[in-house]
Amino acid sequence: MVEDQGLTAGFPAVSVRGLRRSFGAIQALRGVDLDVAAGEFVSILGPSGCGKTTLLRIIGGFEFADEGRVLVDGNDLSGVPAHKRPVNTVFQRYALFPHKTVGENIGFALWVARHKKADIKARVSEMLRLVRLEGYEDRAPSKLSGGQAQRVALARALVSHPKVLLLDEPLAALDLKLRQAMHFELRRIQAAVGSTFIYVTHDQEEALTMSDRIVLMNGGQIEQIGSPIQVYSNPATRFVSEFIGEVNLLAGEVAVVGDERDGSVSIGVQSGNTKIVVPHGSTVDVGTPAWTSVRPEQMSIAPLSTLLPAATNRLEGVLESSVFLGAFIRHLVRLRDGQMVVVQSGVQGQFLTMQPSTEVAIDWSDSVGVLLCE
Repeated sequence: MVEDQGLTAGFPAVSVRGLRRSFGAIQALRGVDLDVAAGEFVSILGPSGCGKTTLLRIIGGFEFADEGRVLVDGNDLSGVPAHKRPVNTVFQRYALFPHKTVGENIGFALWVARHKKADIKARVSEMLRLVRLEGYEDRAPSKLSGGQAQRVALARALVSHPKVLLLDEPLAALDLKLRQAMHFELRRIQAAVGSTFIYVTHDQEEALTMSDRIVLMNGGQIEQIGSPIQVYSNPATRFVSEFIGEVNLLAGEVAVVGDERDGSVSIGVQSGNTKIVVPHGSTVDVGTPAWTSVRPEQMSIAPLSTLLPAATNRLEGVLESSVFLGAFIRHLVRLRDGQMVVVQSGVQGQFLTMQPSTEVAIDWSDSVGVLLCE
């Protein structure tokens, strides 16, 4: 299931239509359609082998599709080689020329295109300011840190003002703290230049942090397209629900279809011996197998002995373990029917003192959760 919540107004910067690509018996892409608006930051997210890098390489001209078309600004580029496309690519390995200075690396494409020396110098200075490396133009690549080398690679890719910049997991080689800092740097740079960025990653945090929209792929197909909030809060499939963030999937079947309220239908799902109420966008047949997707932070937890207000949805179980993670505590609970549930709570006294084997109640509102029927 694909949910595309719409492009910004204007002609798409990139359109792919019906892309198919096989490598022997392996179908890397199975009829992919995608539009990316001018100036968007779109992340293509998914597990290894889902087809995301193949899709990026076909857009960039490094691979050719067996079927389908690639259009940039409405121009069909199918069959056009990489060096003739208005597209540049930043790879995981930055591939800076070791025998050239930072400035020479950044300005290399302009030198090949026979720009005037004064123009090259001005553009290199502009790019150095953009990536916050003023004064580094005479430095050798071997003298740069990983983050600095990554920014030089970005500057080199942007110096010729490409309409579209493709980024193939460019932060994968950096340590966690530097990667997180670069999330904000990349977004700042993209906003400053106004180019369209298409970013491939298997890291959900990168996609959630930087993207205008996320394209989540699985098995050579697009599972869902939407903003980070849409994909996280309203997953279209079980795969999306489990891949983005941590989630509890409670198996059951539709038992009751209630009245429509607030634009949604109240659905009662029988999960074990408990009935769960879930909002849904349309009616579902009674008896349909279903899963209720609930995020750990949407649930509350307390000892069963504690006097709690009545809750629409309540499960009971036994606390297996609690882990303190600074800003919150992660609780692992075994329900009466044997299912395991994760609950996230704030750092409060009663949660710090709950011991394993404590009987607990887990509550959440009937206004949260997502019903998934596949």
